Amino acid sequence: MFPTTTEYTENNAGYFDPPDFRPNMVYFPVKEGVEVKGAVLVCAGGAFQFRNNEIEGTPVAEQLSELGYQSFVVNYR
Repeated sequence: MFPTTTEYTENNAGYFDPPDFRPNMVYFPVKEGVEVKGAVLVCAGGAFQFRNNEIEGTPVAEQLSELGYQSFVVNYR
């Protein structure tokens, strides 16, 4: 048996992302002169239906980077 493959070529179900979307990360570096304390991946929620980067992802990453944490917002499908 072979695994099933889905060909997602048309957004006919109202998905959040278009068919050509590719997962990625947005980097929020620590500002110059701030001691780097670590790194954080921010995976904004959305009840497994959509990403909520505008309210949860980006503001959290910006705040963490000001505190010394290199932050990455994950744009997952």
